[in-house]
Amino acid sequence: GYALAVLVYTDVINDNHFGDFSDGIAKLFGTNNNRRDDEWGKIGMWAYAASRVLDYIIAQRPDVDSSMVAIIGHSRLGKTALWCGAQDKRFAAVISNNSGYGGAASSKKGSGERVIDFMRAGSWDWFCENFKKFSGKLEDEKPYDQSFLLALIAPRYLCVGSAILDKGADPQSEFLTTLHASKVWEFLGEKGLVCPDREPMPGDHFTKGNISYHLRDNRHFLSREDWGAYIKFLDEKFQLIK
Repeated sequence: GYALAVLVYTDVINDNHFGDFSDGIAKLFGTNNNRRDDEWGKIGMWAYAASRVLDYIIAQRPDVDSSMVAIIGHSRLGKTALWCGAQDKRFAAVISNNSGYGGAASSKKGSGERVIDFMRAGSWDWFCENFKKFSGKLEDEKPYDQSFLLALIAPRYLCVGSAILDKGADPQSEFLTTLHASKVWEFLGEKGLVCPDREPMPGDHFTKGNISYHLRDNRHFLSREDWGAYIKFLDEKFQLIK
């Protein structure tokens, strides 16, 4: 009962790192490596393009129920899915798989990646220029945390998936951030993350609320177990919509 539309993110803008905004949507919008401090980065561009895919589905694909469309991404595209879903309320569900820093993981006092890691790798250009200012001693001085981003998806469906050996993505804080954001679902009269009063263990799937969280064994990839968890959750929730 599912259709899958695949957006190849490098068709939108390259992922060459180190501020290469020389092609794709960046060129069309006049974005270059002399960006304003608050000007969008590549995650913003990929998220914008994902919303345009939904435009197409709504306008041209009557065989797809546009009221039940979910957006899913893994790693950097897990960050992208969250940012897209936060901005575009037409997505009924948002799925973040191993999204880590800049995604579902805490951006303060976490044990995974830090701003300096993105600076070294050149992937700081996924974000706005302001991102660079919070390296080093200012790492934990940001005026926000990622729970703010997750909360923007409320009261719609949110799925966050982590892997126990994915240390860079900081699975512990992906769970804690999801739990903290859950308060907004409750404020809006919906169940957020329903889970026992303990940290998750590999094999745990918490699916009773409008937020789903699961933790699996192994490392940083989008697995069959992840797909199965998301589909099972949406099967149940979208059936309620019908």
